[in-house]
Amino acid sequence: MQISEKRKNLVGDMYAYVSDLVTYAIRQKRKLIVWGCGKGGAFLTHLLYDVDGRMPVDYYIDEYITLPCGDKWATIFRSSILQYINPKEYIILLTIRKDEGVEKLLAELGCEKDKDYFDVRSEVGGSYLEYLEKSHTNLDFSYVTKEDRPDLYSGDYYESKPFDHSSIDRVFEEIRMLPCEKSFMDIGCGKGQILLMAVMSDMVKVGGVEWNADIAKICRNNMRELNVSADIITGDATEYKDIDGYSIFFLYNPFGEEGVRKVINNILESWERRNRDIFLVYGNPFYHKAIVEDGKVQLYRQVRVDLYDPLLNIYKIGG
Repeated sequence: MQISEKRKNLVGDMYAYVSDLVTYAIRQKRKLIVWGCGKGGAFLTHLLYDVDGRMPVDYYIDEYITLPCGDKWATIFRSSILQYINPKEYIILLTIRKDEGVEKLLAELGCEKDKDYFDVRSEVGGSYLEYLEKSHTNLDFSYVTKEDRPDLYSGDYYESKPFDHSSIDRVFEEIRMLPCEKSFMDIGCGKGQILLMAVMSDMVKVGGVEWNADIAKICRNNMRELNVSADIITGDATEYKDIDGYSIFFLYNPFGEEGVRKVINNILESWERRNRDIFLVYGNPFYHKAIVEDGKVQLYRQVRVDLYDPLLNIYKIGG
């Protein structure tokens, strides 16, 4: 994975922490165990395999998650596996939230904190956003749900949640390879989670549209706190048409079917005004048929991701 200077500035210390753990395990000639297979475990696995890439994980432990058995599935063990192996031959990386019971068990097995096991969740968090919130107290990437804002998210609208899944880097690796100008707009940008990742992924120009003025203000504050340059517009994303300076548009299912149709029409009108290669990246693509129904927009690529809908669609417009 390519690591830009902006990415290094924002999360370089996190990468260094994980790299130091792997180096420590290699020098100690010990293998890795990841304890926790939820959000934190998925994120750490991404960092170990896709960012560092030097060591595999030998065992996953989780007391709650269950997967079907068989060769096609990764095996998740309970803590009882520690009765059959020598814990001293492993470095145990905890990705669960603080659990005194787990640490007590490890102590009973003779494992010492910061020597035989490490509380990675406390140091890293479960995502880029969690990590940044640990080191920047003025950030706010908290969820905005229907329950929080029934006046905003009603009818065809859906929850606005931070895109903090482990697949976010894969999504932006796909975006980086798109054959077009690296100018990026998030339609329905919320508090700026995707804008942050766009800047970390070498987008040259970044902008977003957010209907709710309070949320747009939080987005601007977040970008300012992280020294991220982004043009945040307060307005109705389905009506906003000053988009000729952008070639990559992102939708994380911010509104319903009619809203998607309006956005597509706005992008097509922009292409007519300024002929260029344009791509639409659509997470949770519930309204695929509404996008391709008139034949002017083609599905360019489909990527598997760990979102609510495991499909992420990339569409080509123009060219």
